[in-house]
Amino acid sequence: MKHQEDVRAQAETFYRRNHRAWLLGEFTPRGISLQPPTAQDVAADGGRAVGEWLKHWAGYPGKVETVRKRLGYLGTYDVPARVVLDTPAAAATAAGCADEWVRMVEVLDLFVDKLGEKVRAPLAAEAQSWAQWNDLEVSQYVDVIRWLQENDTADYYLRELPIRGVDTKWIGDHDKVVAAVHSMQGFRQKPLMVEMRTLDPTLLVGDFLHVLCPVTELAARQVAAENIIIVENHQSFLALPQLEGTWAMFGGGYRSDTLAAGLGWLAEKNVHYWSDLDSHGFNMVSRTRAVLPAMRTVLMDLDTIIHHEDLAVEESTALPYDVTNLAPGEKQALDYLRERAQGRCLRIEQERLDFPWVCAQLEAQVRHSQLHIRPETTGDVEVVRDVVTQAFAGVEHSDGSEPAIVDALREAGALTVSLVAEQDGEVTGHVAASPVSIGDGTAGWYGIGPVAVRPDRQGRGIGSRLMEHVLDTLRGAGAAGAVLLGEPAFYTRFGFRPVAGLSYRAAPAEYFLALSFTDVPPPAGEVSYHPAFSQ
Repeated sequence: MKHQEDVRAQAETFYRRNHRAWLLGEFTPRGISLQPPTAQDVAADGGRAVGEWLKHWAGYPGKVETVRKRLGYLGTYDVPARVVLDTPAAAATAAGCADEWVRMVEVLDLFVDKLGEKVRAPLAAEAQSWAQWNDLEVSQYVDVIRWLQENDTADYYLRELPIRGVDTKWIGDHDKVVAAVHSMQGFRQKPLMVEMRTLDPTLLVGDFLHVLCPVTELAARQVAAENIIIVENHQSFLALPQLEGTWAMFGGGYRSDTLAAGLGWLAEKNVHYWSDLDSHGFNMVSRTRAVLPAMRTVLMDLDTIIHHEDLAVEESTALPYDVTNLAPGEKQALDYLRERAQGRCLRIEQERLDFPWVCAQLEAQVRHSQLHIRPETTGDVEVVRDVVTQAFAGVEHSDGSEPAIVDALREAGALTVSLVAEQDGEVTGHVAASPVSIGDGTAGWYGIGPVAVRPDRQGRGIGSRLMEHVLDTLRGAGAAGAVLLGEPAFYTRFGFRPVAGLSYRAAPAEYFLALSFTDVPPPAGEVSYHPAFSQ
């Protein structure tokens, strides 16, 4: 024999599992058997328990089906046999959730009335999240959804919602129900910030020695520093010594690759990376190098480890997998740390390295890797020929004559400017400039080219530095202007533009570019280069 408590428990399970569907009008009646008494139950105790049971069900407010049944010597009775839950309200009442059900129906109807029928299904699915909201929360929710529907969230931070009582905490507490009806994506996000400081007082970051600003703002600035050191530890970043031509950037751990991707001009700089000597530090190197393939590390080599090995500890969260994209010296250093660990890897933190030693090593390594632009010497002839040959090998529109052009200009005494780029003790690039004649008789103009950078050093800003120096050299010599044949996307950044009426052979007009060094309008006519270019 089941009692009302038993029915309530079953009805509550039925209610909790199905009330969301009921809010959408999807209801199937259900009966709960009461397991009515038998003659044997009457005989067991003289009918006392059965009598109490009948009284127990006599005042039940819900719908109860009965059966005519003989109960031994007590006689024949209409015995309660089944409670029928034939409506959602009846089921909710049987479950002890009548008030909650009435409130849910009332609130959902209000939502639909204010926001449209389309919100019924998604809000019904989240009913348990809003069932206990008070009237103020319901009103605020309606206002929030209306505002989201009427405004472009891309123009606002979440904090800017103009609804009284609705702040970021309110959104955090109600986000699931808001997102059920309207996407919470698209609000303005906190900008990705980058922190930089100059290590060369003559090269300010904007107008400051030290700056923290959105990456997008710094990405749009002209950057004078030749060298950038990315440092993972903030205290080490703050303590870096002065270094000529150098800025420091705080990498902040696994943010460094994202920061690097946002600062396009880093690809044209000498970028050095310094992190902890452990598996995560080298993994940060790997990830950042995926964005900056030419990046080098400093203080992450075997010498640094051996010099500070007594300061090593076990890395508690060492990576269980191999780190790829490392230079041979970096891999050697990581292997050393792993081979000598009791666990997976040893760890030597940046801030534990001897600081005077750090300063000396940084200065030596950064200075050694700096790019130097200087005039060609007699000892450079062979290496210049090799660099130019490599630079133009397989290049579309090149017939391979560029090395011979440079040699012929030099032999004829027409190599007015010949500059080489030198880095790590090697010549990595070259630029030439020679006189040109123009059909209208204008004098003092020069042709720039060939411009050559070794293939393995391309994309690091060497070509840009060569162009800056050759233009400065020509201006300093009193030249009137320069012309060149090349890719507009690259050369227009230096001020070169196509000039109507100025042409070179059958070259497409958009690729033949000129730059005047004076206020005099550019000349007009056919440009003729030195005969060396006709070989």
